Formats: sequence, structure tokens, C-alpha cells
Amino acid sequence: MSTVLSEVLSDGRMLVLEEEAGIAEGWATIREQVLEAAESVCGPAARARLTRDGLGALHEVLPAEAIGQLRDEVMPRVRATLFEVTCRVAREVLGVEDPFYVDDYTILRVNYPYEVALNAPMTTENPGIGRVSDGARRAAGTRVVDPVYDPRGYHRDQPPAAWAHGPHLDTWTGHSRDGVNLWWAIGDVLAENSMFFYPELFGVPLSPDPTSLYLREGRPLPRPVPMPLRAGQMLVFNPEVLHGTHLNVSGRTRVAASTRINAREPAFDPTCFYAREFWHDSKALDAGDLETLTRFPRESHLAPPPVQPSADEAPGPVPRVRFDPDLSQGEWCDVAAAQALASKGKLLLVASDDEPLWLLCRTTDRLWAVGARCPHLGSSLSDGHHDSTHLTCPAHAVRFELCSGKSPSPVLRLATAEIRERAGRLELRTGAP
Repeated sequence: MSTVLSEVLSDGRMLVLEEEAGIAEGWATIREQVLEAAESVCGPAARARLTRDGLGALHEVLPAEAIGQLRDEVMPRVRATLFEVTCRVAREVLGVEDPFYVDDYTILRVNYPYEVALNAPMTTENPGIGRVSDGARRAAGTRVVDPVYDPRGYHRDQPPAAWAHGPHLDTWTGHSRDGVNLWWAIGDVLAENSMFFYPELFGVPLSPDPTSLYLREGRPLPRPVPMPLRAGQMLVFNPEVLHGTHLNVSGRTRVAASTRINAREPAFDPTCFYAREFWHDSKALDAGDLETLTRFPRESHLAPPPVQPSADEAPGPVPRVRFDPDLSQGEWCDVAAAQALASKGKLLLVASDDEPLWLLCRTTDRLWAVGARCPHLGSSLSDGHHDSTHLTCPAHAVRFELCSGKSPSPVLRLATAEIRERAGRLELRTGAP
């Protein structure tokens, strides 16, 4: 195994590429096909607008319900380019030796600004949906359905165009062990619509929620690291680094393409109910054969079960205190000893049924009180990182001002309350005039 590949797989190293391995030429081809498809669906004016203002303006010319049609036009045209560049990156950058395998499942990721996607029809596609070859579709047979997995419930029945990945490892969602992801910015990717990562948790045992296949609540997280990219840049990363999709609060559409390689035969997490079984042999792709598939059946290609987090290794949850919200309406109400904020810098006030109500945060010189659930999907903010000015949602990395509750999105804002310390006690006042 080459040094670079070993560093990606063993150390979680990430690479940002641009000129290597035919990436620049491939990007130009894919961008042109997106422009042609936009013109085909919406007319010449759409292409002219995107040429002038960039693919970030896609939501202004293409209705969200037409994203699926755009994908259907683009993906067959760029499939050969995606596979060619993927194989070149594998050999020329990662030093992977033949034969290796390229996932048949390829994705054109189109993430509209949240406020736009929120008003899309329920029939829209989710931003991360991909396409498989006709051969894989025919061979796959009946779709596997898990009775617990509920992505619509996780996304609170919002239109699929507004969905965003929560923090996850790709093996939780049916992808292979020891894979390498190639994630290609076709348009500019901004910090507030990028992927985000938790590199310091690489190799730390984590567990998913089976209803969402995203990180289970109750695991406090460090500051997420966003990954903005210029159009044409490619991020190469180990998908076992905890990562997710920043809810798009940038006002610009994010357009990206992604593929995956495995340096050896794929194996799958036995705790996931399905697997991406269809792959292309690198030698066949070199010969121009995009149709022949190698199937690695899940049942005979299971990896060892993942290591589960132990209670003594993971950081403990944020302390909780019971709180009657009726007591604090317009009046200062004693809620807890100030010492309760010492261990985590946070304290969660919960109702009698344990429903989170308020999150108290201590910074260097201030106390803050904000609503305890993110207004996006109701995720508990107690697991999120906070600094002197902002609290970050652990689910999709939206940052809220501690002083005002505002976020970059006009439709996402936290409630705020007054908090003070007196004689070693914390006092809260809500609904103050």
C-alpha cells in the first residue's frame, strides 16, 4: 500500500486536488454538461445566467422539482468522465495498484438554499441521491426496506430538496469499509453549504441512530471543520472521518459530484441493513467497458462488527436540571447552583418529561441562555460546540449567535432568555418586558 493511501485510510488524511490526474479537464466537461442540461430544461436564458453568475445561481433558473430531470440528463453524459478521472486519481495520486474497484453508484449533489428548498414540492429528490447503471438496477431486484429507518421522520416531513446529511460514517449507510471518497466541487462550495468534518474523532468508536443512520444524540462534539472549495477542486477523504452536510444557509446552490474507490474487495458493516454491492473493475474501465459489473453480495462480504463506544470513553452528556417554565415568565427564577456550569460550560434545563427547554452556556466573561433545540429539525443543541459568540448545531453545523439567537438563515432563530449569577446561584428570566 502506498504511503498516501495509507495516510488516508489509517490517519484520516484529506487531500485537496485541482490540476492533478486530469481533474481540470474533467471538471470543464462536467460543468459544460450541467450548463447544457440547464439549457435543455429551462432554455438559453438559463444557460446565459449560469455562465455569467456561476452554478450557485442554479436555484434562480431551475425549479427544485426539475433537479431530477437535470440529473437524468447530466449523469449518463458524464459517467465516463467521472470513472476516468476517478481511476487516474486512484493510480496517480493515491498509488493504488490494479485491480481496484470503483463504485457504480455516482452522485450529482445539488443543494439549493434552505429557504428555497423548504418551499419545494414533496415530490422533489433529496440533494444526495445518486444514479446507478441500468445493469445494477436490473440486477438489484427488490429494494431492501428497514422497518426502523425513517429519513422522512428525521427531516420532519420537509421536502426532500431541503434534506441534509447529519454527522455519519459512510459504513453506517451501506458503503464499504476501507473506501476513499472523491468529492468534486463543480461550482464554488462555500463554508456555509460545504461538508463539515470532525477529524479529531477519527478512530473514536461512535454509534448511529438506526432511525436516521446519523450519529446518535448524547455525544458532545467538538468544533466542526467546514471544507469550502473552489469550483474544480476535488476533496479526497476517508469517509470514516465523521462528516455531514452543512445546511445550505449560504444563499447559493451547491453543485458537486462524487465517486468512491476501494483498493481491495469491498466489505460491509454488518449492522447496516443494506449495502452498495455493484462495482466496476479498474481494468475493465481502462478498456472502456462501463457496463460490466462485479457484484459483492452483502451476505458473503461482511466486515467484522464495528467497535462500540464504551460509557467510560465517551465524554459525558451535558448536566440536566428540571425546570418549570411557568415560574420564569417575567420574573427571575432560581434554576441551579452556578457550579453546575463548571464541568461542561453548559447546563440543560428540561421540563418534567425531560423535554429540553433552555440551554445555558458559559463563555469567558458571560452567561447566555438560548432555546435548547435547533429550529431546523429539533436536534438537541447541548451536543454542539460553543465559543464566546456562537453555538453550533451538532446536526448540520448552523451557527447561532448567543446574544440574539440569530443564524445566517432568516427562518432559523433561537429563543433567548436572560440569565444571571447571584450568590452562587443561576437565575433565569423569560418573557421579560
